[in-house]
Amino acid sequence: MTLKKAYIRLSISILLMVTTIIFYAYGVSKLNLRWSMVGFSIGAILSIFSVILSIHSVSHKRDIKNLNFMTKHRFEFLDWFTFLSISMMSIFMIFMFFLLPSDVSQTSMYPTFEDGDRILIYHYAYEAQKDDIVVIKMTTENYPRVLGVVDDQTYFVKRVVGVPGDLLTFELSYGDYYQILINGEVHKNLYGEIYYIKAYQKEDLEGDLWDGIVPVGQYIVFGDNQDGSQDSRLFGPVYSEDIMGKVIYKMWPLGGIK
Repeated sequence: MTLKKAYIRLSISILLMVTTIIFYAYGVSKLNLRWSMVGFSIGAILSIFSVILSIHSVSHKRDIKNLNFMTKHRFEFLDWFTFLSISMMSIFMIFMFFLLPSDVSQTSMYPTFEDGDRILIYHYAYEAQKDDIVVIKMTTENYPRVLGVVDDQTYFVKRVVGVPGDLLTFELSYGDYYQILINGEVHKNLYGEIYYIKAYQKEDLEGDLWDGIVPVGQYIVFGDNQDGSQDSRLFGPVYSEDIMGKVIYKMWPLGGIK
């Protein structure tokens, strides 16, 4: 490694650290990935250490003029080590603020996603839009009607069907089941299935709305599996601060998403 290359890599390491601090301070991502921050910190420490050691090594003229076998391999090792450390910082920075791979462990989005599918989530300064497939952090504090065990690592994958300002109305279909109308249209998923809601769920959801209007900062989310999804029909609208990011790609099985 040359002295010029060492200083360039030192500058890159410092730039990555400063950018990470700025992104973290401004909260550009709602995800709190502690493991990613730990990985980034380890990479930063290793990178700075190896670059400084490289600068110290190449600054000795005797080592440069008389490169023996051990010296050459030491320089090669430091060269690769700094490259790997900076790469490690870059990868963990991407995880923390931009893109994150994850698994689907539910069937509420079937057939769009199946249990075990691998997805890619975009989460930099993300604001939900209608028809986006989003990842939602669930807590019993914010969603007391949610069923099952919920902890600080519980996330749901759903599709946004209603945004702030949309009007939800209900039309009796049969028995105590109602059809859901969004802005006057009966809601159907991408596969043509009509969504129904039970009478008691309708009353709870109406209580969450403002005269049928989705409140500011809240969203209506449904699973693509009409009959097998726990969604806003049960636990109500979700808050914008709990929407972590958008699913942009299905990594396994390889393919896009609707």
